[in-house]
Amino acid sequence: MTAITPEPVVPGEVVTVGLAGFDRATFRPGALSLGGRPLMGWDWRPDHVYFEVPFNAAAGEALLVVSAGGQTAPPAPLHVVGHTPWFAPEPAAGSTDGGAPVPMGDGGPLRPPPDAAPPWPDAGLPQAVAKLSVDPAGPNDVQLVPVDAPPGELQFQIVLPNPEAVWGAALHVRWDPNLVRFVTASPAPNPTGAPAIAWREIAPGRLVLGRAVAGERVLLTLRFAILGIGEGRIDLPARNATFRGPGNVRLLDRHAAGGSVRIVEEAP
Repeated sequence: MTAITPEPVVPGEVVTVGLAGFDRATFRPGALSLGGRPLMGWDWRPDHVYFEVPFNAAAGEALLVVSAGGQTAPPAPLHVVGHTPWFAPEPAAGSTDGGAPVPMGDGGPLRPPPDAAPPWPDAGLPQAVAKLSVDPAGPNDVQLVPVDAPPGELQFQIVLPNPEAVWGAALHVRWDPNLVRFVTASPAPNPTGAPAIAWREIAPGRLVLGRAVAGERVLLTLRFAILGIGEGRIDLPARNATFRGPGNVRLLDRHAAGGSVRIVEEAP
């Protein structure tokens, strides 16, 4: 192994590992392992291999091992930080990642549901108006859909077209915390429900979402308070987005598209 990026990582991230002297034809299930646990969600490219850090990976240092075709690369340490809230309902037959429900991480209390009416931040701009312009997206791609909101707020939905073939989805939402502040989202977290859903703001400007799709087009509706005037991005980073079909198989034809937000202050 020549390089591992990014380092450190959080659960759910896609890691790129530089390799030399390995033939793609020699890669088999179990060729990659992290902390002694076989990694199933990997893909090989010339001189590189990509894999997903399991969503229930424990925080701390773990050894990454690549072994294929009778060759084993020297183990390399990989640091996993924090936990991504996630669900693990009973998978369909043939699943490679099955198991009992995975508990939420210990990253702090969940945000209250929308009907809890959380207080507005003191630094809000009650007369400001947000205008969201979405990026071009393919027919199967997750995309942002603006929601009408009163002055002082930004609201949008994360929508999955053609959700029938998708069993589960996980992604990150990233924004400029100087422009808007996250207030709440719906539906409320229910990691053991049907369908299961878990979300949490893990840092200013970043939220993680994992849910069983169960035919639902709208994965999450988010609400923000406006803090500043200007322009910024609402992104669904590709390296943090994953979609699973029946049997917990990763779907490679699904992607995520973000958008640009422009905030102006209008007269009362």
